[in-house]
Amino acid sequence: DASKLQHTLSTLNEAIMSNAMVSCRTTNDNVLSEKSINGIQEVRDLIDTMGEGDPISTAFLQIDPLEGLPVLLALFVISYMPKFKYDSDFGALVRSNEGYPIDGWPVVVGMATLLKQFHPSYTDSVLAYLGQYVRSSIYSSSSRKQSKKEDAPHLSETATHTLIFACHLCSISKVPRSVLYEKIPQYLIEICAQH
Repeated sequence: DASKLQHTLSTLNEAIMSNAMVSCRTTNDNVLSEKSINGIQEVRDLIDTMGEGDPISTAFLQIDPLEGLPVLLALFVISYMPKFKYDSDFGALVRSNEGYPIDGWPVVVGMATLLKQFHPSYTDSVLAYLGQYVRSSIYSSSSRKQSKKEDAPHLSETATHTLIFACHLCSISKVPRSVLYEKIPQYLIEICAQH
């Protein structure tokens, strides 16, 4: 019976969402009737009760725009990257010292959930700032290489961790990699993925 209920709710949810999309397109109005909204909320509550909801992609609050939030979040990420190390067994950032209160994945999921509460441009801006940090780190490294006549510039550990964080954030937030490639060259991401 539980399987039938789950399939029925899934089908009902798809039908309601499809109907709402068609209604918004045909009326050129993005406002649904109160009856439609109540039906959507009832089905959503049932789906959440069954454990089929996706809390990461759920907008819990209606928040006014906060100027400067993407910069603040990017600075938070960059400042915490030295406290992580990459664990190839887990394929994730983990704390480098037992005394640090946070681990990589909870920070990524928290950041994704926080950014979901705002317009998608906030996520895009955070990725742009992180990409700018990685690119400027490479530029700085290549400038030092030229002055010291080293063989090749290398990406700092903090920049590497920032790049890994950005990839994980895209993965959790279901942001296409193409969006990240606009901010950070694809070959850098591929080089980082090999290590």
